[in-house]
Amino acid sequence: DGIYIIGDTVLIEVKFSEEIEFSGDLHIELEVGIDSVGVGKYISGYGTSLFLFEYIVEREHESLDLEYAEINSLVSSDGIVTDLSGNPADLFLPVKGSSNSLSGNKDITIDGVQPKVNFVTSSMPDGHYGINDSLDIIIRFDDKVVVSGFPSLILETGDYDRSATYLRGSGSNTLWFYYNVEPGDYSDKLDYIDEYAIQLNNAYIRDLNDNDSDLFLPIPGEVSSLGNSNHIIIDTRSPEVISVN
Repeated sequence: DGIYIIGDTVLIEVKFSEEIEFSGDLHIELEVGIDSVGVGKYISGYGTSLFLFEYIVEREHESLDLEYAEINSLVSSDGIVTDLSGNPADLFLPVKGSSNSLSGNKDITIDGVQPKVNFVTSSMPDGHYGINDSLDIIIRFDDKVVVSGFPSLILETGDYDRSATYLRGSGSNTLWFYYNVEPGDYSDKLDYIDEYAIQLNNAYIRDLNDNDSDLFLPIPGEVSSLGNSNHIIIDTRSPEVISVN
């Protein structure tokens, strides 16, 4: 019983009424999402009545109470399954949800869904900002996340790209970063440098079950990006006389 995340191994036992042998491939198909099928691969049990299968949780797999896909989900490919006398085995599994089914015997939750970034924005009013102004930048995820350490967000600020440093939000779906404008910074519409601008710096951003977040950001300038959500101008250049008439 318990919660299993991406990369975790779940061992599944299938018990027959007598000793079994087989040829070819034998596996069990698991229900892990509307469009997903998990595969439990055979690892041991040949010649006995107890077979062991190994299922490894993959990205996007999820189930509140792990169960096989159908009663015919114990599948033999390119071979046969028989008892020791050569009689074909009945591979039909107990009715789903019954006392002898996987979900009837175990309470296994599968969480293979990584938190993803919904959008990036700022609570600052649109307009001009100069040296020593502090700006907040907000990254909203589609699930609650936990932050350890101090990740950062690299911004496109002219000749020298600056970092916005993580400030708060761990335990929620909204992370706040702050950026302090420095001399030489310039942007006519502030945005991060690219889709990979979140830097962990030996920190982590994970969901409440410890799945690492998908840190891919909206493309700069496009829908849901900082530059699309806000019009923040960074200008630290001193004005100068260009002509006298």
